[in-house]
Amino acid sequence: MTNERIDDRVRFGWLCSYTPLEILAAAGLTPVRMDAGSEESYTADRIGYAVDTCSAHRAALGAEELGLYPHADLLISTTHFCDGKPKCNEIFKEKYEIPFHLIDIPLRSIAEWILDSRFIRPVEERLKAILDWIEDIQIDGVVSFTHLPCRQGNGALYWIKEHLTEKGIVFMDLQADICDPSTFSQNNTRMATENYIEIMT
Repeated sequence: MTNERIDDRVRFGWLCSYTPLEILAAAGLTPVRMDAGSEESYTADRIGYAVDTCSAHRAALGAEELGLYPHADLLISTTHFCDGKPKCNEIFKEKYEIPFHLIDIPLRSIAEWILDSRFIRPVEERLKAILDWIEDIQIDGVVSFTHLPCRQGNGALYWIKEHLTEKGIVFMDLQADICDPSTFSQNNTRMATENYIEIMT
């Protein structure tokens, strides 16, 4: 990623994986993924962004501070799944002084499909779906990856783990960060995995 102009087309920055890139690219826009890694996360920490916010958004803000992004002409975000995306893009909007468009779902059928997603339904429904899968497939163990700063994904994890453990399901919680490697311990992960395999066998 450089700060040089990619081409003469209008460029838009995107963070959310649900952004309809094909539609926007067909309209003649150039998508620029606003994502980054550990160095950018450290930069965001240094300038004051909270370390317990999503590292994907924190790293994107750090990358902007380091001047790694080409100047965008437009920012696009969605409200699905978490609030971090639009808030992050609001900061970019103020820095770049460019339009910021928050996508809302215009089609009722798509909106109903999203609202039916277990990820945003009550946690009891998520647990029921997990228990149904366990019964249908005869599962003996569950491995869950915990993206540490993700409140949306981890809010009910302990409660789900407790219920699965009560039913005799061996539960392994792998904790790490999708952007910041400082939270990852190879030795701890190896030991946890070996212990899990030993219990399962």
